[in-house]
Amino acid sequence: AGGEAGEDRWPALDDDLSYASLAAAARHRDRHRPGPRVTPPRRGFGRTSISPRSWMLTTVLGTNAWYSLGFSSAAILEDHFHLGHWRFLVFGTVGIASLARIGWVATDRSALCGPVLRAARSDAGKGTWQPMRYVRLCRDPGEMALVLFRPEGGEVTAPLFLQPISRSRGSERRTVGGPAPVGEALVLNTGVGPLMCEIDGVRYLPRGRATEAATDPARTRDELRSFAESHLRPVGRS
Repeated sequence: AGGEAGEDRWPALDDDLSYASLAAAARHRDRHRPGPRVTPPRRGFGRTSISPRSWMLTTVLGTNAWYSLGFSSAAILEDHFHLGHWRFLVFGTVGIASLARIGWVATDRSALCGPVLRAARSDAGKGTWQPMRYVRLCRDPGEMALVLFRPEGGEVTAPLFLQPISRSRGSERRTVGGPAPVGEALVLNTGVGPLMCEIDGVRYLPRGRATEAATDPARTRDELRSFAESHLRPVGRS
């Protein structure tokens, strides 16, 4: 925080992205937006929102490059575009690029698995877990993120982190698993980018690395606006 901005403000973010406005957007979404409701996640024997094994598989192999790989493979086997032998060059290149993308994602994200799974099994009573306030935002039913704030501070406090969390099934039918729109969390830094967040005894496994507001203010602002604006009622609607 800057000197004259005060401890509760961060000059790099606008006032409309403070704790108060983001919390209002999150509550508004739960009351008014259509789509599946958010309920506490359906858990198995562990404390995590989804199975660690499923999370690891989805994290390592979760990339849209599989779609382009399947499309290029089908186009090579069946000449729907009437390209003749040129299809081997065109779609073969697309297939190779898709495989390279899959391999890069798997290599990059596999480094996250060990630290995240150790954090999921660690003792929450240790001093490495820090209390924070959070606001839960949902861009769509499959894309959910926690905006983390200092535990102290007023309504104009600026966010510290934006941590996407993995999708989980809700405890009721046709719902999405997730925490309440606003509350408190215990947060552990895994040391490799993602943050582990425990809310009401449930540990929400991350979906990628966290965005730190002080390090990348432009990206933080864009992501927060993208999430928060999807919660607001469109202009002109009654």
